[in-house]
Amino acid sequence: MRRFRSIFLLLSVSWGAHAQIASTNQSEILLHSLFNRLYTAKNDAHRQVINDSICKEFTQAFSQPASFNYAFDSLQYVGKVYSTDHELRIYSWNYITQSGNYHFECFIQRKQDDAVFRLKQPISVYLPQKQGKISPDNWYGALYYSAIPYKYQKRTVYLLLGWSRYSESRNFKMIDVLSFENNKISLGEPIFHVNGSILSRVTIPYTSRYSLTLQYDRKDKMIIFNHLHILSVNDESTAIPDENFSAYLVTKTGLKFKEELQLKDKHISHTRSHYKAPDSVE
Repeated sequence: MRRFRSIFLLLSVSWGAHAQIASTNQSEILLHSLFNRLYTAKNDAHRQVINDSICKEFTQAFSQPASFNYAFDSLQYVGKVYSTDHELRIYSWNYITQSGNYHFECFIQRKQDDAVFRLKQPISVYLPQKQGKISPDNWYGALYYSAIPYKYQKRTVYLLLGWSRYSESRNFKMIDVLSFENNKISLGEPIFHVNGSILSRVTIPYTSRYSLTLQYDRKDKMIIFNHLHILSVNDESTAIPDENFSAYLVTKTGLKFKEELQLKDKHISHTRSHYKAPDSVE
């Protein structure tokens, strides 16, 4: 009897896992169709309706625990990034409105309890202040491409590296800090030490005609990024990345700014591979 009971339990578990995967697969098929429609929509009203459907379907997919490890390979318009400790997964995407502005969306999935959080961009993309926290309902809008766990005051927060565009000619990249408290999330923590000041995030605006490197070196525990030099064109200042680098050193007491980074041989070819010619676009 015990043997048959064990077999029944194993079959039930197997069937449940299969059903979850099948349900998530159906969500992926629908999402793939919705994204195709989003990027061929003729007006903003139609885009908004389709984007709302995408968010609703993602929420449905995330209700299946199997979704955390599901590839969603066919969704080429969506960034799907795991944190380096594989405890979080971040989904982000954008679309362009009729006025040429960018609208961003972001969901954050937490493995330990299958919790899902959404960041909402209620207005046009804005360049966030370097101090203070940002609530998930007042998000600036970005695509995140890296999430690094960091121990801060006996809890784990995540350093987020991302990119955004807040005007036709200007992009920005950022290092922000994602934290959890009482099952809520916020962005920003006072952990960046820069020339005597303490910042909650780092923002790096630059001209959209160039590319800017912002990447984490896990071995040396630092975040590397290009210097910017300022040019004045028609009485307007333009920030252009060059081939010199600065860094934030990740220490136990915060992230410490280092103005001049002496790159080791192993860094040089990798960082320069991210540098593009002046006429390139991000």
